[in-house]
Parts: sequence; structure tokens; C-alpha cells
Amino acid sequence: MKRFLLALVFGSGILSQQSFAQTQPKVLAELFGNFGCTNCRTPDDNYSVFVAQNPNDGIVVINYHNEFPDVSDHFYVESKAAVTPRESSSFYNVTGDPSAFIDGVPSESTPQFQWINSTNTDLAVPLTPIDVTAGLQSDGLIHVKFNVTGPASGQSKVYVVLKESHVYYANTFSPGGYGNPPDSLWNDIFRVMLPSTTGSDPLAPGENKSFDITYDPTNAQQDWNIQNMTAVVFVQDVKGDPAGGFDVESLGVANLASSGVAASSNAGAASLEVLGTSSRPSLRISLPQSSRVELTLCDLLGREVRTVVDGMTPAGMTSVDLNGLQLSPGCYIARMTVGGEPVDQKKFIVAP
Repeated sequence: MKRFLLALVFGSGILSQQSFAQTQPKVLAELFGNFGCTNCRTPDDNYSVFVAQNPNDGIVVINYHNEFPDVSDHFYVESKAAVTPRESSSFYNVTGDPSAFIDGVPSESTPQFQWINSTNTDLAVPLTPIDVTAGLQSDGLIHVKFNVTGPASGQSKVYVVLKESHVYYANTFSPGGYGNPPDSLWNDIFRVMLPSTTGSDPLAPGENKSFDITYDPTNAQQDWNIQNMTAVVFVQDVKGDPAGGFDVESLGVANLASSGVAASSNAGAASLEVLGTSSRPSLRISLPQSSRVELTLCDLLGREVRTVVDGMTPAGMTSVDLNGLQLSPGCYIARMTVGGEPVDQKKFIVAP
């Protein structure tokens, strides 16, 4: 319905993108793909450049993994578990990569700029804003608070997504050439959907409801970097439309770090931390300023096993997920250099 109304709006010449506040979230782009795979690279790269070149347009991106399963890739495992209930009865019906849903409506990957065209179309009629506050509070839980009203279009559900940026994911390529590339810094990566994978109880049209969604970040994701995490709240129609989508009606975002979460105790110097568990280890880099970082894994004899980071890394904290490496059980040493100078090393254990 939104894109039909848009033609009338443009015809009248009444609305323009500039008539809305630049900081207001306007469009939700949900992208499904294994980043860097042969099929996904062109549309993913084009869309990433488009979003980066238009930082004030209010384009909210959530990157999911989908379709090419890798049980060692917990981004894939988590996102597939959350998406599957939504695509039952063709809710999203994602059947191949790459796929994109702009405001809940499918957008073809060909021609390659269709995702961008769909986004530009929807920017002219932005979603209803949701005022969201989110952050780690004194009870040790992440709280996401907001108030929404059910749209007049019919029953709707509320979804809350936590996503993370500044994530290195160390992974090997699969024999067929698919899979996530090693040594890549990723942004807007889906972490978990709240309050459940099926959303909230349905809202009736015009029903107003306040939410305080809580989540314990230590439950399953001890390697989360809250400083680089964002809560995305959106309201989506329960009933599908003729285009095969489920329209997103309203949207809001909140940066978890903006709630006053304490900065890293190593904010003044580069450092390396071991996080996660021996069955799912991860590392975290802390930098006072953007620098070139090399992070190498070695065995106890000092022999290099794998370089997992080699490139410019942003200031602040960056997560390094090791689960895709399928490391053999044993003890490892992670050695980090910054600007070519050794600065830190940490020992960690990988268990079966």
C-alpha cells in the first residue's frame, strides 16, 4: 500500500525527503545473505556503499545470515532460529540468498540496484517513529523501553532486534566457494530477537501499549560488545499484502552505549581480552584510536595457526568471533600488534 500511495504523493509534488528530520529512522532494510559469498557480494556491496553515502537518510539495516548453513557460525544459527517462525505460512518465505525486505516488502536482488530503488521509494513516506530507550541497567539486564500504537491497517506485532557492529568473524571458505570471508569487519549483525522469535502478542488497531523488554546478555552471548550494539524496534502487520510482504508500519532505534554504560577500563591503551567460553571462545580488542591491527593465533610452541585480523580497526571495542575457525581442542596464544608494535597477548583454551 505504501508504494501505491507514494505515486500519488510524487504526482502532487507535496512531499520530499528533505521535509523530514534527518535523524529520524525512516526505512527498515532487512538483508538476508552470507556476507562476501559469490552471489551476495555485488548487491551487498552496492547497498552498503549506498547506506554509507547517505548517513542522515534514516536507513536502519539489519544483516541476517541465511540459506547456506554452517553450524559453527552462531550468527547463522541465531538468525535462522529467529527468522524461521516469521516465515512460516510464507511470513517472509526467504528461499535463497541474497534477499532483502524493505519495510517488510520483498525487494529483488536483480536488477542489482533494486534494493536501493525500493529504499529511495519508501524514504519519501517514512515509517511512524517510535521513541526508544535502551541500555544495560543496574540489575545487569538490557532494558528496551518504548510505547507503540497499533496501526489502523489491522493487527500487528512488535519485534525487538539487538544488532552489533565492529565484529570480526574468523571463518574458512566452504569448498563450494560460499561462506563468510575471513578477516572481515562486519556491521549491523543480527544478534537476537526479543521478546521472542514470534514477536509480541498482536496489537489491535489503535491499541496503545507500553513495553519494557529485558534481556540478560550473559545468557548465551558473553562476547557481546554492548558499546557497539543497537536496539531496533519495529511494528509489522500480521496480515500479508499482495506483494508477498508484511508491511512494517513504525520504527525506532536506540544505541545501547548511549545509556551511560561504563567505558572499557583500558580506554587509554590498546588491549586484548578473552571472552566467551572454551567451547565458544572470542576475543575483544580495545583501541584508544583507529589503528592497523594484526591479531595472530599461535600454538604453545609459538607456531602461527591463523591470522584472524589484519587491517584498520576502529577506535573503541571490537569483537573477534573465533567460532568459524573450527580450531582443534587445545591451548592457544593470541598475539596482537598495533601499528606493527607488539602490545598484548592472551592465552585461551578451546574445548571439544
